[in-house]
Amino acid sequence: YNNLSNTTTTKAITAPTTSCTLHILGTLQDGGIPHIGCNKSCCEPYYTNPDPSKLVVCLGLVLHNNANTTTKSYLFEATPDIRRQMRLLLREEAKVKVPPFINTTEMEEEEDNDMVSVTVAPTKKTPDGIFLTHAHIGHYTGLMYLGREALGAVDVPVYAMPRMRSFLKNNGPWSQLVSLGNINIQNLEEKSAVRLRLLENKTTTTTTTQIDNKGNNNNNNNEDNSNENDNDDDDDFITVIPHTVPHRDEFSETVGYKIIGPNKSALFIPDINKWTTWKDVDIIQQVSSVDYAFLDGTFYDMNEIEFEQRDITKIPHPFIIETMKMFEKEDVDVKDKIYFIHLNHTNPVLQCDKMQESIRRMGFNIAEFGMKFSL
Repeated sequence: YNNLSNTTTTKAITAPTTSCTLHILGTLQDGGIPHIGCNKSCCEPYYTNPDPSKLVVCLGLVLHNNANTTTKSYLFEATPDIRRQMRLLLREEAKVKVPPFINTTEMEEEEDNDMVSVTVAPTKKTPDGIFLTHAHIGHYTGLMYLGREALGAVDVPVYAMPRMRSFLKNNGPWSQLVSLGNINIQNLEEKSAVRLRLLENKTTTTTTTQIDNKGNNNNNNNEDNSNENDNDDDDDFITVIPHTVPHRDEFSETVGYKIIGPNKSALFIPDINKWTTWKDVDIIQQVSSVDYAFLDGTFYDMNEIEFEQRDITKIPHPFIIETMKMFEKEDVDVKDKIYFIHLNHTNPVLQCDKMQESIRRMGFNIAEFGMKFSL
C-alpha cells in the first residue's frame, strides 16, 4: 500500500465501460454470533432467534458493463457463512437496469433515477473468483462447501499468497479440492497488482503487474500477459493489490487488499496486529490514499479482553478506541473513510446504539451488512 501512496487512486468520472460495486456481506469476527460456548447476553438471544444479517466478515465485488450484457463477481474471504454470502453476491450480480416502461412483473425492483434495477434468477452457481486473506477459520474454511460433499464446483479461481497456496495444496481436506479440480488456485504475490477485466463476450482476463515504490509498472520485459484487445489505459478493469500485514501467521501469511475501481478505491484489512507493528507503513497515509477503508475493529477496548479472561498478547488486534485516537487530529473527510469491521461477539458496538452513535459523532463508521459502495 505504501508503494501506492503517492499515486492518485480516485479518477475523474469519465463514463467508464465497467461499473463496480462493493457489497458488505458480513461484518463479524471468525466465530460469528452466537459464538460457540458463549452464554452471555451478547449471544444468548441469538441461539433461539438467529439474525440473518449477523454473518462473518466478507466483501463482495460485482462488475457490470454499461450494456448489462456482461457481469462478473468476486468474494473476498471464504467464510463459514459462504452459502448465504455466495447466493447474495450472485443475486446482486444478476441485477440488471432497465427502463421503467419494461414489464418487470414478478421481479424484484429498485428505482435508480430513470432506470429500474431488476433482480433476475442467478444463472451461475459460483463467483468468478475468491480472494483469501489468511488461514484462520473465518476466512478460508468456507471453501469446504465447494467440494464433493456439497457443490462439487469446477475450477473456481481462488487467489492466494505463497504460504496460503502451499497450505491448501498440502493439507487435507483442502488438497482434495485441488486434486479434484473443485478450485483452481491463482498466484498472488506481495504488492503485485491483479487486474480483473470485464470483456464483452470474453472471459475475465487476469494480469499481474509488479508495482514499485512510486506506484509504477515495474515489469522489465515487454511481454503482454493480457488479451490482445486489452488496453491498460482504459477503465475496463478493476485492480486488486495484496499487501502482507502482521498477524498470527501459524499456517499462512496474512494480507489486506487495496481494491481500485474505475473511479474510487477501497482498503480491506479485516485482521491485523497493533498498527504500530506494521513496519514502514503509515496507516493514516494508507487511509488518506483511498475512498473507503474497512479496518479491523475486532475489539472496542481492553474491557472486552478482561471480561473474556483472554491474554491480549495472543490476540493483539488494534482496539477501536486506539484507531480513533490515532486518527483524532485528521480531517473529518479522512475519518469518514473508516468503517470498522470484523467485530467480535463481545464488541459492545454490536449491542449498543448509543455507542454506535458516539463513534459516528467522532467521524467514524461501523460497517453494516448490506451496505453498498460504488467504486
